[in-house]
Amino acid sequence: MDESIYLEDDGGQGWHHEERLLQQQFFEEQSRLTILNAKRKHEMSLIARDTGLDRTFEPAPAGAFAARCFRVIDLGTQTFTVKGDTRMAHQCLLTWELNKHMPDGRPYTINEKYTVSLHKDAKLTSVLESWRGRKFTDVERKGFELKNVLGKVCFINIVHADRGDRVFSNVASVMPVPDGMTSPSATNEQLYFSIRLWDESVFQKIPKYYQEIIKRSPEFQQIDNVGSAPGSLVEDEEIPF
Repeated sequence: MDESIYLEDDGGQGWHHEERLLQQQFFEEQSRLTILNAKRKHEMSLIARDTGLDRTFEPAPAGAFAARCFRVIDLGTQTFTVKGDTRMAHQCLLTWELNKHMPDGRPYTINEKYTVSLHKDAKLTSVLESWRGRKFTDVERKGFELKNVLGKVCFINIVHADRGDRVFSNVASVMPVPDGMTSPSATNEQLYFSIRLWDESVFQKIPKYYQEIIKRSPEFQQIDNVGSAPGSLVEDEEIPF
């Protein structure tokens, strides 16, 4: 009698003990999964923020628009392949804002990379001469400060190119703004960056994707300290735009 009561009581205590263990294990597992999910979300956000390689954007529309240059960025010397031929060249990035706006009210923008050269056959030479409306003189070819185009307006022609399932906007030509056309107002912050005149605060304002490109350049690798690095968009002589 006593034994049966004792065994019954013991069985009940064992069952409740097992139930408490299962409940504890369940809550511990839920807590572990919550922490793990939070950690994964945090890591994903860090990756997205730190690499900046997510280039999701709405391409600028094809057509001709008044535009204003608001970014001139020194990309340093880059290695690239053209038709199977690997080359190295000092490159820069120009960015314009258009007088056409996206649904959210921001102006469309477009980037274009150029080799930093005033050789007669260089693409940048053609763009700048067309933009200025005149050829460079021999004196001007000895040194043109690209910073001079910052904030300048133009009439830009944009074409689209399909690459897989994505559409890219390319600058086909840059010309002076036609007489009578209203120039677009400045919306984006003007930004000029030179590797030689390194400024970390300016570098941090550059889109992450292009930061990573700059970091691949030998000029970046040779930086000894802030404010000192070989190579530059700046030449000895400053020629007005």
